[in-house]
Parts: sequence; structure tokens; C-alpha cells
Amino acid sequence: MKIRIGSGERSIFWEDPWIEGLSVACLAPAILELVRPGPIRTRTVQQGLTDAAWVRDITGTLTVDAVVQFLRLWPLVQAVHLDASVTDSFTWKFSASGEFATKPTYLACFAGRTAIPAAKELWSSYAPRKHQFFG
Repeated sequence: MKIRIGSGERSIFWEDPWIEGLSVACLAPAILELVRPGPIRTRTVQQGLTDAAWVRDITGTLTVDAVVQFLRLWPLVQAVHLDASVTDSFTWKFSASGEFATKPTYLACFAGRTAIPAAKELWSSYAPRKHQFFG
């Protein structure tokens, strides 16, 4: 899913891929480990950017990895500007229209797979049972 941030009211700060197509969870997993579960699921981008409220979600002792990730995340978050007159838009990347549909999503699960040349024959072959179980 691709997200274009407008007002930030419909996008979840910690989980949705709103920073250059990536989520904060993906960009800074060490930071995410220090955030309580409640804000992870409920904090919107608008709420997080208002007075840098997302920083107050971080609790506990920062590790070296967490500090490095925080320093990389800060300018990315600061570069986002909200527009209250535009709602957030969500585009489904597995369909041409951008709307969610089950068929393209199902087919995307098999993208990149390789076919076994004799798979049909393998699964339809008959092998006699040599042993009888339960009876």
C-alpha cells in the first residue's frame, strides 16, 4: 500500500508506510521496541507531528542502535508537511486502478514463483498402499 499524506488524520504514525513508502517500524525497529503498544496502534501522523508528540511515545533506555535510528528518523519526520485541506490517500499497489481487490492481491502472493514442469503428473500419480492402517 502506498500512502500520500494530506492532513495525517487517517494514517497511523508508527505502522503505516508514510515516510517515502516505508513505515517508522521498518525505518527504526529499535525505537519501536521502546514505544508502548497503545500509541503504536492509535497515534495518527497528525497527532505524532503536532509538537513532536511521537518523541514522548518513546520510553525506556535508549540503546546505541536506538539513538542512531532516532537521528536518522528525525529529519525524515521533520520534512513531512501536513495539509489540513487534503485527506490522506491510500493506493493499493497490486492493482492497476489503485483500489483494493482480492484477485490481484491473491496473484501477488505467487509473484516470482517457479513452476515445476511435472507437478501435475506428480500429484495425479497413483501409488498402491502396501500397508493398511487402522483396520
